[in-house]
Amino acid sequence: MYKRQKGFTLIELLIVVAIIAILAAIAIPNFLQAQVRAKISRSKSDLRTIATALESYNVDHNVYPYSSGINSQTGEIELQNTEMASAHKFLSRAITTPTAYLTSIPLDPFATEYVPPKEGKNYFYTNLALEKRRDLQPPWPGPGGAFENRLQFLGDWAMWGCGPDLTRGSLSPANIGGPESTDYYKGFYDPTNGTISGGNIFRSQRHVNLGY
Repeated sequence: MYKRQKGFTLIELLIVVAIIAILAAIAIPNFLQAQVRAKISRSKSDLRTIATALESYNVDHNVYPYSSGINSQTGEIELQNTEMASAHKFLSRAITTPTAYLTSIPLDPFATEYVPPKEGKNYFYTNLALEKRRDLQPPWPGPGGAFENRLQFLGDWAMWGCGPDLTRGSLSPANIGGPESTDYYKGFYDPTNGTISGGNIFRSQRHVNLGY
């Protein structure tokens, strides 16, 4: 006698595939956002660690470390940068040698679009007080070029990372310390706009968080 074999019908298989596709559509974005949140937490932790090292350096030397940079014309690293149009400014190695205030300078986890030299992946850093004493052009002119407003608002140093948009270009530093307006915090990362949104993760001597 013929015994009928049990199995899934085509409709049942299609239903299972559809359910799997729906679950994947829900799970994958959540996974990607979890990765972004982890990188944001790492960036904030890195900036906090660097800030502690900067203050320790200042206690010993009565000055904050200078910034190095990548020359925007030649692409060469300048150990003590004075060019405001640098492609990238970063914390100098004085923070790690000869005294290790940091064992190594952290890399920005969001700086994935920057090409060698590897210092291009460092967090952006500027010693505002030192630049002021050198009588250099302020890196952030702002309304009227009032550099003192930046120092008063931010303190002696500032640093920031790319944020989830992978670029530092979204920051509008002219608004920092300037007259209050609807654009006062333009350019700072704010998760209320969505985990994956524009803006830079910022920290200065006087501001732990700006925009988030």
